[in-house]
Amino acid sequence: MNIIRLSIFISVIILSFVQLLIGRGDKTHYLATTNLNFGVIASYNLEDFNGLNEILTSDYNDLSTFSDDIKNFNITPAKFNGLCWNGLVKSLRFYLSAESINPSSINHIIKKELWGNSDLRHPLGKPEISNCDATLAFKALDQFSGKWHGLWQSSEVHHLWLPIRKYQKEITDGYSLIGFQSCFTGDGIGWNYIVKNKKEVVILGFVYHYDKNGEITAKNPHFAFLNTYNQLTWISDTHIYHEFVCGNANCKENKHYVITGADYKRHSKKIEITSGFQAVYCSENLDLPTFKDFVIHKLDNKKKVFLKKLVLSLKASIILLMHECPLESYL
Repeated sequence: MNIIRLSIFISVIILSFVQLLIGRGDKTHYLATTNLNFGVIASYNLEDFNGLNEILTSDYNDLSTFSDDIKNFNITPAKFNGLCWNGLVKSLRFYLSAESINPSSINHIIKKELWGNSDLRHPLGKPEISNCDATLAFKALDQFSGKWHGLWQSSEVHHLWLPIRKYQKEITDGYSLIGFQSCFTGDGIGWNYIVKNKKEVVILGFVYHYDKNGEITAKNPHFAFLNTYNQLTWISDTHIYHEFVCGNANCKENKHYVITGADYKRHSKKIEITSGFQAVYCSENLDLPTFKDFVIHKLDNKKKVFLKKLVLSLKASIILLMHECPLESYL
């Protein structure tokens, strides 16, 4: 009887270990989703936006002064204004798509695949969702205002994020713009937007990427949710970006912000992480930290099939052993 009990105990331990191994090797995550309806977009001529053209023209001049590439991309002040509104509408559409990814699902992925990963160059704070109101949204984006220098893969990049502008305008029958932030991203331009729907405050973003001939090569809508300690997590159609300005006085770098992310593939209500990366951008253009690519380890299919068969065998063994030694014998 004692041998049977010991066999059951050992089988349960092995079963738990194998199931844990399968879970760690399987990088497919199931998403909690929210169905959202997109209202009718208000159709406005930019000339009807009182004061917006003047604000955007000022932003255009600041970005053009920072980099000649703005004009090399054949972006005029009028085109700049139109791209801003177009990006706002498309990023809101992306956020309000049929199945908007739930922040708790993304945080689960960050905790499991990125937080504490031994391949990271810079540590992360454990992400915890924070309620987002207008004050917190403005504060979160404001921390990124200024010049930033870093390495993206092997390329040196120089960003400029301008101060946040407060501006109110209805976008749809429910959502209104309450603020935005213009930027130069090294190979293009973009905006962060703060929009509001009753008590809901949402952070959106949109980036236009250009080639050397001034042609748009990519358009990237995304939205963000706020974590504690002013951490922002951005979700695009193919990537997750977890960003924060590091306030740790023990870090060697000067003022810097950390971008840690992952590529993903979307399969209906599932999301599969494929690879990870990390970049550290500094406020001074000196001794720029290297860009870090890292593999999120996965079990190959043959190993997964073998382990799943092992699980079934262990479960069958436990059932047989329990039949030989009923639960009542333990009591």
